[in-house]
Amino acid sequence: MKARLSGDPRIEIVNGNSYWVQAYYTPSGKRTRVTAKSARAAKQLAKERLATELRDKAIAHGYTTFEKFAAKYISNSSVGRDGDTALGSSTIDGYESYLRCWINPQLGPISLCDIDKARMREFRNYLIANCPSRSTAKHALNLAKAILGYAVLLDAVFSNPAQGVKIKLDWSEQEDMKTIRIPSDQEIADLDEMARSLYRSDDIRIARTYRRYYPLFLILRMTGGRISECLGLQWSDFGVGFSAVTVKRKVDRVRKNKSLKERVGKTKTRNARRTIPIPQSVRPALAEWRLACPATNEGWVFPTRTGQPLDYNNVKNKFWKPLLKRVNDQRRQQLKPPITDHGLHGLRHFFVSVLVRAGRIKEASVLAGHSSVAFTLDHYGHLIPGDQQTLDEVTKIVAQNLIV
Repeated sequence: MKARLSGDPRIEIVNGNSYWVQAYYTPSGKRTRVTAKSARAAKQLAKERLATELRDKAIAHGYTTFEKFAAKYISNSSVGRDGDTALGSSTIDGYESYLRCWINPQLGPISLCDIDKARMREFRNYLIANCPSRSTAKHALNLAKAILGYAVLLDAVFSNPAQGVKIKLDWSEQEDMKTIRIPSDQEIADLDEMARSLYRSDDIRIARTYRRYYPLFLILRMTGGRISECLGLQWSDFGVGFSAVTVKRKVDRVRKNKSLKERVGKTKTRNARRTIPIPQSVRPALAEWRLACPATNEGWVFPTRTGQPLDYNNVKNKFWKPLLKRVNDQRRQQLKPPITDHGLHGLRHFFVSVLVRAGRIKEASVLAGHSSVAFTLDHYGHLIPGDQQTLDEVTKIVAQNLIV
């Protein structure tokens, strides 16, 4: 950023008269100054001059409103802002959704230079009152703050009016969500049994449908992979005898005007690129599917008839929801409560929870591709065994070398 104040106001005396001087740099980098009768007035005048020059510059570049500058932020993010790597198409889609639903209706028509801290506080209060959750409200506010921060960087505004404006999450709600999102052992057992029975069904039509969905279910269930990672698998990613699989890429959902090249990208983070062992019991189903899988140039493990990777919505609507409905119909007949739809991501949560409950926290973090063990503990630490045997062992360890 070139436009900025240069130090604090200082007093000067000329011909016996004293006045205050505030120097500043214009958007072009030129150093100039203003004078006033007090330090406060000099600083305020310099800020007003800067705001006027920045407004003129923003208008000259077409950034007449927040919405127009936000469009530039999205455009630059999709190719990489300031030398950074480009954001994935799914992230861009998420940003656009927040802008469309929550941010632009409130801030969009307003000039960048007219957005002050008071308006941002009003915007925060609007989000808290209208968003379905405080988490959604926080994400929307943070995106607006990031866009305004980028405006400061490009000298479109003098300072970020959202600085210091925050939304704190309800910790009790967060803790409850950690438990709610993980399927129980019995729920997973029912899903396992139903998926297996459909895969082995005597009905040729059903068996043909589950011929590819069941191997996908097993990969999701037994490796803890994200659905985007599993849809991005190629046969070359598997080790000898399907003993392990290396996650190297992900495939985003099908979007309008998005080519396959734009859908396929690197894993979410560097840690997400990992090798995961595959249980022996899963390997025969993968070997069978390898023989039946339609051939593609890229060697996609789960391709469509046109040779592209399956889409998330396809898997959800043609496999997951019908599977869940069959399981819940069966549970109702047995007078059991229906399974809550945890989504396909629930299989990943269950995979991590199994390892955490077994005390293999480091392994859970690595195999899930988490950014750190601290992240794993923060999200799954409540699952660490709390049975009496574990508590007795902890007590014994703590009491060692203690004489009372």
